[in-house]
Parts: sequence; structure tokens; C-alpha cells
Amino acid sequence: SEDGGFYLVGMRSPVEGLFEGVPWSSPKTLEATLKRAKEGGLSVGFSSTLSDLDTIGDYLRLRKRGLI
Repeated sequence: SEDGGFYLVGMRSPVEGLFEGVPWSSPKTLEATLKRAKEGGLSVGFSSTLSDLDTIGDYLRLRKRGLI
């Protein structure tokens, strides 16, 4: 997402520990998750960069843009 995280994760089956120690709602969220995925030998693909909604500020910004 635009803030350094992600808004969608798809897996064939759950991957134990993939999200452990990941700093949520941080500019480092995606980076940390990608590092964990690489360490686990997982393949990664990307879609469009979009906004997600973590805070009231995110909500107000998306509402102002007419997205919600």
C-alpha cells in the first residue's frame, strides 16, 4: 500500500511464522514481511499500489477522495 504496508496477501496454505515480528502500521511492514517470505523460500508477486485504512486520518483522506 502507499504507506509501506500491504492490503492483500494470498497463499495456497497458511505459512506459520510469516507475520511474526512484523512491525504493523509502519513504513517497514512490507519490507519486513518480504524478508520473512524470502527466508521461508516463498515466491512473491505484486499488484497495484493502493491506499489502505489504518487510522482515522486514512479514513478521512479516503473519504475526501470519494473512495469510501
